[in-house]
Amino acid sequence: MKNTIFILYFYAKWCHACKLQGPELDKLEKNFGKKVHIIRIDIDNNEEIAKKNFIKALPTTIIIKNKIVIAKNEHYVTSNELTSTIRKHL
Repeated sequence: MKNTIFILYFYAKWCHACKLQGPELDKLEKNFGKKVHIIRIDIDNNEEIAKKNFIKALPTTIIIKNKIVIAKNEHYVTSNELTSTIRKHL
């Protein structure tokens, strides 16, 4: 688990950009397997978690390794962009 990367993905069902972001994250799961774990958080059902993570825009992805935030994106991000960030830290 030490070298595992976690992605907190904050979204809402009504968010158009989130509907595009989901499949990009699915690609990451397929390509990286157990090296990357994606935790999907619907802000409408988890308002407190969203507040604690200072979520101000959707979709938001927070990339974490060894309990340290290595990137935060407050917009739609392609799987290629996310892959580039992840590879730098694996």
